[in-house]
Amino acid sequence: MVIYLYLMLPLSVAYWALHRYATPPLQRQLGWLPYLSIAGLYAVATLTPRPEPLLLAAFLIPLVRPRTRADVACRYVLMMPLMPDLTATLVVAGHVLAQTTPFTTFSLGALVAGLTARDGEPRADAPRLRPEHGVLFALFLAFGIASPRFADPSALVRNAIDQLLLLVVPFVLLSTTLRTRDALVRAIACFGASAVILSLPALYEHHAGWSLFDALTAHIAGTGYMARSASIRGGALRPAMTMGTPIEFGIFLMMGVFALAVSLPLFRRRRAGLAMMGLVGVALLAVQSRGAVLSLVLGVLAVQAARRRWGMVAGVAALGGLAYLMLRLASGSSVRVAAFMGAGQNFGAYKDYRTLLLARGLEEGAKHRWLGVSLTQVTDELADLTQGEHIIDFVNTYLNIYLVAGVLGLGLLLVALAAVFTGLLRRNGAALSAPDERPRLFCIASLTGILMSLVTTSFFGRVPFMLIVVLTGARLLRATDTGPRRAVVPPVLEQLRREAAARQVAAA
Repeated sequence: MVIYLYLMLPLSVAYWALHRYATPPLQRQLGWLPYLSIAGLYAVATLTPRPEPLLLAAFLIPLVRPRTRADVACRYVLMMPLMPDLTATLVVAGHVLAQTTPFTTFSLGALVAGLTARDGEPRADAPRLRPEHGVLFALFLAFGIASPRFADPSALVRNAIDQLLLLVVPFVLLSTTLRTRDALVRAIACFGASAVILSLPALYEHHAGWSLFDALTAHIAGTGYMARSASIRGGALRPAMTMGTPIEFGIFLMMGVFALAVSLPLFRRRRAGLAMMGLVGVALLAVQSRGAVLSLVLGVLAVQAARRRWGMVAGVAALGGLAYLMLRLASGSSVRVAAFMGAGQNFGAYKDYRTLLLARGLEEGAKHRWLGVSLTQVTDELADLTQGEHIIDFVNTYLNIYLVAGVLGLGLLLVALAAVFTGLLRRNGAALSAPDERPRLFCIASLTGILMSLVTTSFFGRVPFMLIVVLTGARLLRATDTGPRRAVVPPVLEQLRREAAARQVAAA
């Protein structure tokens, strides 16, 4: 139980600070039920020797007092990143059907809660195909069908089920529960709150050099897991917390910064919200993910470009370039900075493993460029890239899709993503200063950051969930953007504005 106390202490402090400085609309979502649910779930993980009780608890948590559809969505976005990372294999008659995790069973429970909620809230528009559905279809086609192909029916069924759990279930859940911009505003704030909750214990992990969740995973999975405490760079631990790897956690924190930035009105004091943004930013630096930091900068640039603030674009780009030069200079005298900049990662004539993977992947992909081949064949062709974990680490999602689905599969994905961006940019310039466009700023920045991150990472763990949050937000914004421009303020922001005005009058 010692590990449980070490884990819950920083998490509880972060949760208390959030609840203390949140305004009533956000406090309602940060009630004590989510906190007690997570505390209970971690207690189950600490005490049980098998994964089944943990998976069952994760499924049942969303079914406790779900209230409205919007409440289901907010609780889902808040608690999904807090689910422990542990995989259990479902075997039927000697065949592996699926690999389940606490966050996939949590998604199933939340889906049931969302479908059974009855609050009479109408949809923003009639259900119809949108570009976001095209992105979902392209990803399911690549990873669920093209990757295993039809030679191995068992692998095909397993991959299809995995992608249903990772992509389709979260998309259906959030699409059916997020029906208004007001609900979307609160859900984004909950995403940022989740980043704050995990940032404080993450900084403890980085300082102590001890992954808090390794003990929980080892207790249940035995030797069948990769220790997060082995992720060292420059002599310091790269925290991963509930995520499988620091890279995945870095993408989450990057989006958390954007979520908090657009959710500042939901904090009692702006300084408190800015302090929490700073906390998440420091945790992001502790992760030492170059891709996540670069994605954060590109997300800021995308927002400023959408707002047509070209001076800010030039300023951010100049500061980013200056920071890079300073890091290059500092790498000569600091081992930790040198490690962050990638010193000593050369693979022969290539700068690092990622450049080698890209060169070899394009070479082999050219042999079957239009439709690709199965992942098994790709792995055989790239056997010379096998890493110490006896796997080929496809740390480039676009290359992975190109290899298994060819130009056609990758092209379908890129066209659908371009259409999503076009929809988000229907409002630009001064129009993005309106209160109801805050969710759009989050979607533009986060989608830019995620798509950049996928150049240097795999499509795994909770990365699909993070993308789905943005896609469902973009779908809702598109649905509520029909007709001429409307100066509509989400009720939650309008309420906060009235309360602030009342306090000013009272103070006068």
